[in-house]
Amino acid sequence: MENTYTDKDGTSITDIDGAITVSGAKSAYIVVTLGTDYELSSDMFTSGENAKPTNETDIEYTKAKISGYMSTIEAKTEGKSFNEAYSALRESHLADYTELFGRVTLDLGCKKSDFSLTTDELLKSRQNGSASTYLDTLIFQYGRYLLIASSRSGALPANLQGAWNTYNTPPWAAAYTHNINVEMNYWHAFS
Repeated sequence: MENTYTDKDGTSITDIDGAITVSGAKSAYIVVTLGTDYELSSDMFTSGENAKPTNETDIEYTKAKISGYMSTIEAKTEGKSFNEAYSALRESHLADYTELFGRVTLDLGCKKSDFSLTTDELLKSRQNGSASTYLDTLIFQYGRYLLIASSRSGALPANLQGAWNTYNTPPWAAAYTHNINVEMNYWHAFS
C-alpha cells in the first residue's frame, strides 16, 4: 500500500508498505505515536475472569484516541522549523519527567575517568572483567527513566516488556497480566 503526502513547501513523503521516503527536504523528523483500545478500569482488577470488560473492538475508536495524541503533538510543532519543533517536544518531555527523575541521586563512588567513556566502552570493559560503578549508576538511572516514561498520569501502567520491546510478536504478548506481573514492574520504584 502506498501513501504520498506533499507538504506546503513541496516536500514529498511517501509511505510504501511501511518504508518511509522523504524527498526534497533539508531535514525531517518522524514522530511515532502508539495507541491501544485497552481501557484501564478497576473492573479489570475486581471482576472475575469471565466478568471482565472486554477491549474496545471498533477501529474508529482507536483511531480517534491516537488522533487526539497526534493533535497534541501537532499543536506543539505546527509552523515551526525542525530545530524549533524538536526543542518544543524535548522541552515538553523534560518538563514531564524531570520532577520525578530529579528526586533520586546515586553515588557509588564512581571513578572520574569512567565519565569520559561511552556506554559501549563501559559495557565492553565490564565484559572484560573490569567493573565500573559509573555503569551501575547509569543502568540504575536508565531503568528509572524507562519506568517514569512508561508510567504517566492518566495512562496505562508499564506492561511486562514495555514500549521498548524489540519483537513484533513479543513473548506473552507484552500484555497487562493482572496478577503479580504488574506489581513486579514497580517493585524497584520503592527501593
